[in-house]
Amino acid sequence: MDSSLYYMALKKKNVLTHLFKTVKNNKMAEFFAQDFSKEHWQRIAAKNAFVLMGKQRFHHAAAFFLLSGSIKDAIQTILRKCRDLQLAMVVLRIYETDIEVQQAMLKEILCREVLGGSLESVESPGGIAERIGNTCEHERSGDPFLRSMAYWLLKDFSQSVYTLVQEAFCDAAGLRAPLSDIFNFYCFLRKHPLVVRQRVADAGVTIYSTEQFLAISKGLERHVTPSERR
Repeated sequence: MDSSLYYMALKKKNVLTHLFKTVKNNKMAEFFAQDFSKEHWQRIAAKNAFVLMGKQRFHHAAAFFLLSGSIKDAIQTILRKCRDLQLAMVVLRIYETDIEVQQAMLKEILCREVLGGSLESVESPGGIAERIGNTCEHERSGDPFLRSMAYWLLKDFSQSVYTLVQEAFCDAAGLRAPLSDIFNFYCFLRKHPLVVRQRVADAGVTIYSTEQFLAISKGLERHVTPSERR
C-alpha cells in the first residue's frame, strides 16, 4: 500500500491488483479488480478514503480518493494533511491529463498555498503584486525562492524577479535564506530572456530584430531600478 498513491496517480490500478495477488492478499486484489468507473464502487472507494483519514493514513487516503475519481479531494488531503506541496503538484500533473483543467488547478494551488492570494487576485488588473505592494504579508510563503518559482509557473516572469527584491523590505530575522543567496539568484534571473522580453513588452517597446533585442537586453542589465537601489 505504501506505493499505492503513485500507482493511482499513474492510473495503474491493475498493477496494484497483480501486486496484491503476488503477496496472496486476495481481499485487496479482489477489491482493486472492481470497475471503479461505476458510481457504486467510486462511493465505496471514497468511503474507504475517509476511514483511512480517521486512521491518519493520509497518503493511502489520497490514493483511495484518486481511485474514486476525486482528484480535488486527493490534492486537498496531500496539501492539508501531508503538507507536501511538491507531491500535490506531481500527483496533479501525472493524474490530470486535461491540460486546461490541470493548469487551472495548478494556478489555484500556487496562488493559495504559496502567494497567499486567490486566483482572481492574480488574474485581475495589476495582479497580486499590486495588492502586496512593498509590504510583507504573513499569509504568503516565507521562502522567496518558492514564491519566485510560483510566479514563474504562472508566467509572470517580471514578478518572479521582483518578489526577490521585496525580500529586502522584510524583517531580516524572519528570512529563510541569506540575502546574499537571494541576491545572487536575482542577478541571474533578471538577465533571463523571458524576463527581459516581458520587461520590454511592459514598457511598450516594439522589437523588430534579434540584434535590437540583444542591445536592449544589455541596456537593461546595466539599468538599476529604484527598488534595486533601495
